[in-house]
Amino acid sequence: HAYRCSVELYRVMNEANENPSQLAPLSLAHLGDAVYELYVRNRVIHEHPTMPAHKLHLQTVKYVKAHAQSNSINAIMEILTDDEIADEALAQYSGHRGYEKLMAMAEGQQDSEGVLNRITEAAFKHYEDKPLSRMIALSLYGANLENSVSRLELFARCCYAHFLKYGLRLEERKEYEFNAADLGNVFHEVLEKYTHEVMSGQKKWTDITKEESDELLNRILTECITGYGETILMSSARNQYMTERIKRILTRTVDTLKYQISKGHFEPAYVEMDFRDAGNIDEINITLSEDEKNNILTSMKLHGRIDRIDLCEDADHVYVKVIDFKSSGHKFNVAALYYGLQLQLVMYMNVATAAVKKKHGGKDTVPAAVLYYHVDDPLADGKENLQPDDTNEAIKDKLRTTGLVNENMDVINLLDEGLNGKSDVIPVELKKDGSVSSRSTTVTLDDYEAISKFVDSKIKDFGNRILQGEIKVNPYEMGDITSCTYCSYRSICGYDEKISGYSMRELNIKSDEAMELIRNQNN
Repeated sequence: HAYRCSVELYRVMNEANENPSQLAPLSLAHLGDAVYELYVRNRVIHEHPTMPAHKLHLQTVKYVKAHAQSNSINAIMEILTDDEIADEALAQYSGHRGYEKLMAMAEGQQDSEGVLNRITEAAFKHYEDKPLSRMIALSLYGANLENSVSRLELFARCCYAHFLKYGLRLEERKEYEFNAADLGNVFHEVLEKYTHEVMSGQKKWTDITKEESDELLNRILTECITGYGETILMSSARNQYMTERIKRILTRTVDTLKYQISKGHFEPAYVEMDFRDAGNIDEINITLSEDEKNNILTSMKLHGRIDRIDLCEDADHVYVKVIDFKSSGHKFNVAALYYGLQLQLVMYMNVATAAVKKKHGGKDTVPAAVLYYHVDDPLADGKENLQPDDTNEAIKDKLRTTGLVNENMDVINLLDEGLNGKSDVIPVELKKDGSVSSRSTTVTLDDYEAISKFVDSKIKDFGNRILQGEIKVNPYEMGDITSCTYCSYRSICGYDEKISGYSMRELNIKSDEAMELIRNQNN
């Protein structure tokens, strides 16, 4: 299409007796933009034939951004002849005359020297990465680095944001409001207390009646709302409505969690388990550097709390399932894990298996699943004549956990006994012959162990880089997500792709490719 457009453009200009070499550079540029735009759009559609229109636009923009055009010009310059490079039109189009005009205008202004300095500074402004010295980094963080997995994931998103938050300890001004973070805190607090009370009682989860469950939940929720944030949930009509919404969501959550437990052989064993409860284990006490005599010079201690650990035992094994409650939708992505953006679930399993192994020393500890549960009360997709039971089944399917499951069929049967077809409990689907479908998110035990070791090495690498003073402004882009979108520090870092030196990391590796790289590193 672009070629035909170019030919048609040349034909029209010939008919009008226009010689392209006689046109002004900006006139040529005006015509060239149309050809270039059509070429780019045609190429993007050819590469992504099924991509939605709004995503096609985002892909197209990548080719016309300042740094992309700069790269294109640099590539073209390499193949131009000396005569073409020396051409006056090319020199004019390069923009030098525009800069000279701007400088001439500035000279007529008041405080012309200050204006000229600002123009010159803007024209030649660029970003240069300057890491902290090791001495300053050690002064900020200490030789024994106290850290959490979420902090390390922030370092993976952008080193500079990590430095601002945990090095300089910059915080936004706190306001008297109830936001998304507060909602997550309430969910966690209520579910923790509810689970503790059930576990400390005489009944199993599956034996608790609906009436008993609702009564217990209402009592705990009332205590939490009354004491949370200086009674903020009672401060306005809006927040009182939020209380009703929280109650509705948690009622749905408790009912769904009871159902999911009833489908398998696992029972909750720990809730909100602090890493310190696991004892002195290597998974959370990490040596970063040693001297020649193996004396530890720098180290990192990880802190964290695991929302829930479920166990299932037989004569020779203890199977471990880790659940992380999220107030927003999360899906496990091996590619994100490869880049260090999703270390939390696997790290939780590493700590959980180490803690369980200490307690059940004579048995083999087997990771069964690492799962996200979205705390929500979703709507069922609207269908004609949908009955209440059908609605509940549809909602259960929407609240199915996401994550990573051990693909051993014995383990899957312990998680969802008698599974046939698609599970409404775990992210597993079976084919008609009983084998695991490709739509499942499962791994072999060998692959999971490779992932586990990779996460350990990634965490150690991040710890060393923090203490080496790495503070580069290096945001990432992965699909439709960028680390700048919800960043609190955008006004501080000054990131701008139009400024030389700034660039967005494009993380475009696929999950199967990431898994292969993880296997190779492990081998």
